Amino acid sequence: MLIRRSSLAALVALLGCGGPLGLLPGGKLTGENAAWPPTWDALGSSGQMQLETNPEEPYSVNINYTIMDGQMYANAGDTETEWVKNLTADPQARIRLGDRIYPVTAERITDRVYRTYPQILRDLPGVLVQKTGPGQGSPYVRGFTGFQNLVLIDGVRLNNSVYRAGPNQYSSTIDPFTIDRLELVRIPLESVRQR
Repeated sequence: MLIRRSSLAALVALLGCGGPLGLLPGGKLTGENAAWPPTWDALGSSGQMQLETNPEEPYSVNINYTIMDGQMYANAGDTETEWVKNLTADPQARIRLGDRIYPVTAERITDRVYRTYPQILRDLPGVLVQKTGPGQGSPYVRGFTGFQNLVLIDGVRLNNSVYRAGPNQYSSTIDPFTIDRLELVRIPLESVRQR
């Protein structure tokens, strides 16, 4: 009986602390307010922090961060979790590292880093990308895919008619970090139909 009471008391104490507990979200973060440092390099390259969003009704979570060039980044990915929705509605937030609280203004990075060539094309109007797994993808342009779309790299043709028909993985072999400029040229359909 004594063990159950002490376990219940510990659970109540943990849940009443305000911050998130493991994967469970929490409320208002507590700690000493601190000024934003000029650089975050002292934290190393990555770690975990607590993020509080929605100042009206505080909602806090444990999330991972990455430090690059002295700047801190938290990966929201393409998710629509509660904290991402809160930051979209109001970018004002607070983070806790150790016992210090830092005010932040969240900003979604619009310069995307692409891992594959098809990911670059998926943001272009009129292009659909079939993605079957990580590192795989086949862009559809005007309903054509695979060898039906001409892909040139520095003027040299990448694909040809001996490649497998339909969606295939060959376009994912192009390293997106080697692309300096990308042009998507759509020829008029009438020029294809002329006899």
